[in-house]
Amino acid sequence: MSVDRGRPSGAGTAVAIVAMFLALFHWVGIETWGHGRRTIVRMLAIAAVVMFAPAIKRLEARVGTAAMIGATAIAASGWLAMRLGQSLMLALANPGLEHSAIDIARNVDAAGTQLLAGHNPYVERTQLGHVVGPGPHVTVEGGVTRMYGLRYPYGFPYFPTMIFAYLPFRHLAPHLHAIRLGNAFYLATGALGAAWLAFRSVVPGGRTLAIGLTLLASLAIEVLAPEHFTLAVTDVCISAVAVFAFVASSYRKPILTGVLLGLVQAAKLLPGPLVALPAIATFATRRERGLAFGAYVVVSLALIVPAIVPDPEAFAASTVAFYLTYHGGGDDTSLYWFLPDAAKPVFLLVGFALAAFFALRGFRGAPQPAALAARDAWLAYFLFTAFNRMTHLNYLWSVHALGAVAVATAAFVVARRADAPPRA
Repeated sequence: MSVDRGRPSGAGTAVAIVAMFLALFHWVGIETWGHGRRTIVRMLAIAAVVMFAPAIKRLEARVGTAAMIGATAIAASGWLAMRLGQSLMLALANPGLEHSAIDIARNVDAAGTQLLAGHNPYVERTQLGHVVGPGPHVTVEGGVTRMYGLRYPYGFPYFPTMIFAYLPFRHLAPHLHAIRLGNAFYLATGALGAAWLAFRSVVPGGRTLAIGLTLLASLAIEVLAPEHFTLAVTDVCISAVAVFAFVASSYRKPILTGVLLGLVQAAKLLPGPLVALPAIATFATRRERGLAFGAYVVVSLALIVPAIVPDPEAFAASTVAFYLTYHGGGDDTSLYWFLPDAAKPVFLLVGFALAAFFALRGFRGAPQPAALAARDAWLAYFLFTAFNRMTHLNYLWSVHALGAVAVATAAFVVARRADAPPRA
């Protein structure tokens, strides 16, 4: 019997699972610096909710009908979207925020300005948030900074798509406000893409519930507005594209999937590979996987190589070398910072092993549905981040839409199992 036909259902259990996900995510979001010990516990709890939710039989009594709860969740998501819109308008009207945001946003803005002026953002100074001093693999002599032997020009630390993603919004608002408008667009796009993937991934009778849960998981996080409209972090543009790669794979479109994955890769070093592998694994034939992988590689190279060619040393120093240096020591957002030196390599190894397991799991056995592949992509990057030397909140936004689909579809499975008639 369909869960949408009016009888009592396990939809309340599904809502409770999504609520756990949101509560834990919010708990991570309100405490970042100096909370590495607690952060990893919370992140592992979030991952456990997504991984093990389908095994939960009952969390509470059955309440209402799936359609009613789903419709309520969709209405609540509309209200949340309106609140986010109000937060955006307040941010845009705040004169103190016009030129103030986190270094990530200021870097993207500076890179766009340099590019539009005909300059190379990987050679000109566009890294505005950090001054690199002498340390492991870093020397500063005669005013010249070198990382791993490469001359470091304080160039743009991310890949070109991150710049291109926000250029169109300069026609609507100046500088950092353009970043904020872009973030609003990508938050909305990611939520809609997640809802679309949920719609594609469940039986017709349960689509209202799945869409409602997905939208709630996408939008019902209190720190969304300050992160994206005050601090103006930019990783959300990656999430909005990544989720549509899985939507494309659900339609068996390997080339389109690969193109979208290439756009993801050309924005930032990570989470590109950890998202691409599960998406490619959704295809059943070697030919389809080859087409998806080929499109991924071609688009990545087409966007990244033109940025490398003018000055390979500057590009490598500004992106990869800076990442290795900045993230190499770790900080107190991660448990890594609090561990004895002997335990640190093991800690990192666990993260690499978990990321590799979930990224590659789809290549074993029959191809997984797109929503399950999205779950694996989210788990691969989420757990890699949990076991990284740094666990900055902005990293999580780059796969947030995938996480929303993952927890919502897992919760939907629980609701279906609760509705299943008892075995004789």
